[in-house]
Amino acid sequence: MKQFLQLTTEYRPSVFLLLLGLSFTAPSFAQTAQSYRQRAIELARNKSWDQAIASYHKALDLEPNDSETHYNLALALKYKGDHSCVRRRNRKRVPV
Repeated sequence: MKQFLQLTTEYRPSVFLLLLGLSFTAPSFAQTAQSYRQRAIELARNKSWDQAIASYHKALDLEPNDSETHYNLALALKYKGDHSCVRRRNRKRVPV
């Protein structure tokens, strides 16, 4: 027991710094639906349709009832030329 107490006192500053570092990096992994929508809009402006569509899908995973994102996704699919997918999506109406 005495050795354990000696080890914990010896490594306490290192453990503290490690936990402190982890606490600052954790929030950076979180993405919001808004950040995915903004990224999709930027990608759509550059006509990167596949990447924009993927970002819209990620936004809808977080906020599935967002009608504006559904609309923008349908537009991106239309501009990409995927008309069959647009028709299927229009059948699944989202309540406003």
